[in-house]
Amino acid sequence: MIDLHYHVLPGIDDGPRTMADSVALAAAAAAGATRTIVATPHISSQWPDNRAATISAAVDELNAHPRRAGVPVEVVAGAEVALSRAAELDACELEALRLGGGPWLLVECPLKTPAPGTELGLGRWPTRVTGSCSPIPSAARCFSATRAAWQRSSTAGC
Repeated sequence: MIDLHYHVLPGIDDGPRTMADSVALAAAAAAGATRTIVATPHISSQWPDNRAATISAAVDELNAHPRRAGVPVEVVAGAEVALSRAAELDACELEALRLGGGPWLLVECPLKTPAPGTELGLGRWPTRVTGSCSPIPSAARCFSATRAAWQRSSTAGC
């Protein structure tokens, strides 16, 4: 089984604070038959230092610990990108933040109203992101909050 949305990296966002806590989460996931975890730390104004390179390094460090403990799980890189932040990132960074290196970019929408730049961020993806990229919402409310922009973006492709 694959868990596509997991805040498992230590000290990088609102997930676990320590490596021991991260390893415990990975072990619990493995006990429930999960074999691959996609680490999806927040990419937002609240965590401005989170970048693809930072996430990749944290994933590499985390993967060493469960292996040594005999936990049969692999962590791969991804991110949960705030719509407001997506409009600010360049194409290479957005591509590097895709889930497990695949075509999917996990997008986090605001809790209540669309963030400033939401339309701009989604509308610009087809021309800003090279290669294959498909935005997917991290929650159902995300889709309904930006339905018109989402449909234009997802049908146009990246």
